[in-house]
Amino acid sequence: MFLFACNLGYGQMDAYQYKKEIKGVTEQWHKVVLTDDIFSKISPDFKDLRIFGISGKSDTLEVPYLLNSSQEKIVNKEIEPQILNVSKDRNGYYFTFEISGAEVVNQINLNFSQKNFDWLVRLEGSQDQLNWFTLADQYRMVSVKNELTDFQFTQLVFPNAKYRFYRIYIPGELKPEITRISISKRETSKGIFKRYPPRRVEQKQLKKEKQTEMMIEMERPVPVSALKIAVQEGFDFYRPLTIQYLADSFKTETGWKYNYRTLTTGILNSMDTNAFVFGSVILQRLKVGIDNQDNQPLNIEGVEVLGYYFELV
Repeated sequence: MFLFACNLGYGQMDAYQYKKEIKGVTEQWHKVVLTDDIFSKISPDFKDLRIFGISGKSDTLEVPYLLNSSQEKIVNKEIEPQILNVSKDRNGYYFTFEISGAEVVNQINLNFSQKNFDWLVRLEGSQDQLNWFTLADQYRMVSVKNELTDFQFTQLVFPNAKYRFYRIYIPGELKPEITRISISKRETSKGIFKRYPPRRVEQKQLKKEKQTEMMIEMERPVPVSALKIAVQEGFDFYRPLTIQYLADSFKTETGWKYNYRTLTTGILNSMDTNAFVFGSVILQRLKVGIDNQDNQPLNIEGVEVLGYYFELV
């Protein structure tokens, strides 16, 4: 059985088209960082990676491993608050709510029945509803919904706070209708991204489709997890966006045909960093479509293609 296992191991090794030696093996545990040249040789799901150990007697043993990445780790503990009262002065509305227990929080998500607004809100905290302390001021919340755009930004992010009562002030004559409110503590261990400089970035305006199309080509296939788009404009903008990657291509009598698959969709806007994160995919070409509709095309300064580090342990 042992000889059969050795022969089977050699047979498996001979079946692979690409091999790379692991040097400096001296301890029981090791870490192997996957280099860029490997990604063009493996399957997109990483499932065809194998590690074989070879002894001095030419005996082989397949070595088990864990696949780790430098992706950020997110823990989100959500709390449902109780709205105590809603009050109004001549400038706007106050929403006061209470959370049970002494919980540390740093994020509030709000849903409104209104679909079009642009508010600068203030968030305050208190232990007794007598002394209030400002946690965030002039914090912008926006909702735009029409036949061209459906965009919302109604999340309050602030430094860690520990109060029993919270109060949100929203200026304006029309009463905001809050349909849902949730408070949470979001803990994120920051991910480590590797920047992949594109070999070529092409941009063109599709007048008939009223779109800006960007083609981003990498030097070689690499695992991409995020795309950051830098826009230089002095006005507010909200543009639907689709990010796709080239999945495969084939030649026909009329030329090459290309199949693209969608990685993510979103809104390119003037309020955010415009960093779009998605599941890691090994790719070499990206296509970005920006819907301008009847608006002038945006002045795009540049793009950053980012990916996580991968290692075998």
